[in-house]
Amino acid sequence: MRRVFVPNLAMRRDFQTRKWVPAIDIAPAAAWGQLVYLTEQNSWSVEHQTRIDAMAEKIKDIDSEDYILAVGDPVLIGAAISIANELIGYARVLLWDRKERSYHLVEVSI
Repeated sequence: MRRVFVPNLAMRRDFQTRKWVPAIDIAPAAAWGQLVYLTEQNSWSVEHQTRIDAMAEKIKDIDSEDYILAVGDPVLIGAAISIANELIGYARVLLWDRKERSYHLVEVSI
């Protein structure tokens, strides 16, 4: 089964419920595969390197059918792409197109 690795989901405070909720709806990305979160949603207080190390463990079995969703912290997005490049030679990245209101694929090889 194809997977969509989510490096980090940006959160915002819902002032009615006083809870942290996703800042964006990434449900459309599920059409590309099973969503796999690489970091905990409440991990913004943890150092980047600690989160990157945890991400590397979760993404270690990425294959050519999987994707990386470009959402959240740019450092973590870059790290996920770098890890994929190291493991399989490239990364398949999903980017949101505001005009089309859908994701499109960009292959990245560093």
